[in-house]
Amino acid sequence: MKKAIALLAALAANTASSQPVSFFADALTSGKSTMNAPVDATFSVAQQVIQQKTGSSGELQFIAWRIQKFTQQSKCGRVGFVAYQPSTGTAFPEIGGELNICEDGMPPLRECAAIGLVPVSAKCPDGSAPSDTKEVRDAISDAIKRGGLTYAQVSQMLKANKGVQK
Repeated sequence: MKKAIALLAALAANTASSQPVSFFADALTSGKSTMNAPVDATFSVAQQVIQQKTGSSGELQFIAWRIQKFTQQSKCGRVGFVAYQPSTGTAFPEIGGELNICEDGMPPLRECAAIGLVPVSAKCPDGSAPSDTKEVRDAISDAIKRGGLTYAQVSQMLKANKGVQK
């Protein structure tokens, strides 16, 4: 899991400046997106492990697909992604997951009871952190029902591993 989180972070960082806004945002808008794994130390290790596992020297790709579009924030939704080796037709769900994203590459807005939707980084007027909207909470709940991890499980794993290490 620690390596999957590191790979996700690297993938997100690697696509943040590419066009369209990101690999994930492209999947949200078009329904599906595919990209070759970036050529860097993080992904080369994963590619070597996968090539040893499959016995194929084929490249590593990432595939992302739209799971749902949100109604309250119509330019936002949930996407899934997975590492994939086209030469063998093998997907690696341990290097994959789901996330909420908007077409601009940012996460969906959150909400404060007193004022409604606010950016993720905002504080509510009472000093509290904003909460996820109902549709975001429902999307996360659905992902957990499909076997995804809860916030608490991820937090616990990160603490046990002293964060994401390169």
